[in-house]
Amino acid sequence: QKGSPLLTTEHYTQNGRDPDFHTPETFLSLPLFTTERYFQVATSGKTINQFYRVGNTEAAFPIIELADSVINWAPGDNVVFASTDYDWRQAEIRQIIECSTCSDTQIRVNESFTYMHYGNFTYNIDERGEVGMLSQNIRIEGLVQDDCYSIDDATQKLCDRFDRDLFGGHIKVLKGFASARVYNVELYHMGQQPFTGSYPLHCHMCDEGGAMKLKNNSIW
Repeated sequence: QKGSPLLTTEHYTQNGRDPDFHTPETFLSLPLFTTERYFQVATSGKTINQFYRVGNTEAAFPIIELADSVINWAPGDNVVFASTDYDWRQAEIRQIIECSTCSDTQIRVNESFTYMHYGNFTYNIDERGEVGMLSQNIRIEGLVQDDCYSIDDATQKLCDRFDRDLFGGHIKVLKGFASARVYNVELYHMGQQPFTGSYPLHCHMCDEGGAMKLKNNSIW
């Protein structure tokens, strides 16, 4: 029975209607949760043992308490949880989902976390992890390929390290500009990793220039 770590037999039917649908992968892909157990899973007329975890709704779709009001954040928005470890790669992106019980300073997200994100004070030092809004009303998206590809040794090394296409779009403000203002814009798949001077959004060797303000933009 899902949600009970005390029971060790689970029978799965897709949408509760198809008794012939049984796949071990369905269980293993669950983003759960709290208690690890061995379970017997019926599949293709036989019973096999699979290892996965079971938890309740609160563990699967956690409610996050934030320091400030987020009343303007809405279901479907993407948010990033910064790493509170020495490894920056422990930052995680989640999507906000509906939450009828959440207060103005709470959100519920669409899955649990792979890493721990610290949220307390230590000896009066605020060590709470940062949570940032990625979704914006204006989105500029670069076109990237489904798979990483290389044209030389340098780009092959990037493919080996990141295993995804890193050649997206970029916005560049050049010397002699009259005015540049970019507020509240979501930049997605932007930047061209192999090339110097091709960043998601930057001012390229402008020296003294016109009016400029870049504020509240997200890059991911």
